[in-house]
Amino acid sequence: MKRAVITVAAVVVLVGATEGWAGLVPVNSNSVIEDGIEYYIHTDKAVYDFGEDVGVVYRITNLRDEKFRIRGLNPIRDIVVAAEKENNWRELWKWSWFQIGPAGPVVLDLEAGEATEISYHWPQTDLNGTFDIQDDFQVLPGTYRVSGVLHTTHTRIDVDIAVIPEPGSFVLLCGGAGLLRVLTRTRGSSR
Repeated sequence: MKRAVITVAAVVVLVGATEGWAGLVPVNSNSVIEDGIEYYIHTDKAVYDFGEDVGVVYRITNLRDEKFRIRGLNPIRDIVVAAEKENNWRELWKWSWFQIGPAGPVVLDLEAGEATEISYHWPQTDLNGTFDIQDDFQVLPGTYRVSGVLHTTHTRIDVDIAVIPEPGSFVLLCGGAGLLRVLTRTRGSSR
């Protein structure tokens, strides 16, 4: 029984330490000002459990004293999620893939001090580069780059997030099966 209690305590400490490491990644927003325009990206947190929706806000604010006109083909602004593979970032998901807008040129005017914002949730899904929902799949734990993009100026603002395994999965991977064996033996010997 003593061995089972020690094993359970070790697992609890290990899971608690994993949650502590997650707190070391405090950055969940980024902003830059270029030519009097502020570009801002924010996620609702920096570390997510596997399968948890990622809340994203992308905002463009006109800090100038005059109107800022954005012209281009739709979509002119976007939220993009990418994963790094062999030193390249591969796009997994885009906000614009779910938006139906006017075809052709569009204009967005921002008066002095005015902002435009996109707020959306990424469901930790890789769309696999197609519109076919049959080939979409859940992403794996790892680091992902969430970006706000203004296509007309090629301005991009990024924030990296981490997706970690659920604590239950972590326990199973790190000896949960062994723990179950110990508990089963302990229960069998107490009869």
